Amino acid sequence: MKTKIITLSSDVVEKADLLEYEKMILDNKNISEHNASKFFAKFPKFLSIGGYKEFAREIVLSTPQNEQMYRVDFCRKRYGTLYWDIVELKRPGIQALVKKGKHWHFSDAVQKGIDQSYDYRNLMHDKTNMELTENKTGIRIYRPKILLIAGRKDNDIGEDELIDLIDKYNHFEFLTYDDLFNSHTEHYKSTLIVVPVFEGDDIPIEDSGVQLKRHIQEMLVVLTNKERRVLELRFGLIDGIPRDCETIAESMNENPSNIRKIESKALRKLRFPPTTRL
Repeated sequence: MKTKIITLSSDVVEKADLLEYEKMILDNKNISEHNASKFFAKFPKFLSIGGYKEFAREIVLSTPQNEQMYRVDFCRKRYGTLYWDIVELKRPGIQALVKKGKHWHFSDAVQKGIDQSYDYRNLMHDKTNMELTENKTGIRIYRPKILLIAGRKDNDIGEDELIDLIDKYNHFEFLTYDDLFNSHTEHYKSTLIVVPVFEGDDIPIEDSGVQLKRHIQEMLVVLTNKERRVLELRFGLIDGIPRDCETIAESMNENPSNIRKIESKALRKLRFPPTTRL
């Protein structure tokens, strides 16, 4: 049976789809992993985070003797790449993080998902297994990056501690279902960054671009150097070329989830800048 591959024409999630996500995922505490998978099969744009454009569901990884049969929830592929990455789902209702002493750790359920995902990665580290899987499915998976989506954001873990926790694992990214939702709502929140409108005829047209650039630079002064750099790359403020978080992460040697958190924090600062004391 030929693998069904979904190709997106746009990775922008519609507001109606966000409402559906809230209804089916966030407001439904008892939704199963299987039904969450069905939801993403219907709305694959939610998995496009990081610049992914092609998706396939429930791919079986193959070995010569078929002694190990793994069925991954989703595979996803960016344009311009040969190999597919893996998305593993766990139920939204599970506890994602537990606190032991002063520090947070992944729960047993999430750790099981991590171990399972690395079984996939180790299996696809072998080129024979990769070729067998490709021959059967048309999907080429070799040393895949892994995105694990599990649980809800129901704790007070700090962003830095979560990043440190994720960074212990190579080629691995973790998101709660809330994180995934929020990453797409940022598309609409980002429209709240308002460029200045000059009124009247007192600004010579040859100077307006200079003043506009100066005004934007003044807006960005409330940001740290890293926050400013992320927004400059994300929205193409320097060269007019917007970039996705995955591309920015590679150029800055950061984790994509860290870039999204930096972007979100920077946007909040611009919407609610610190009060200037005179």
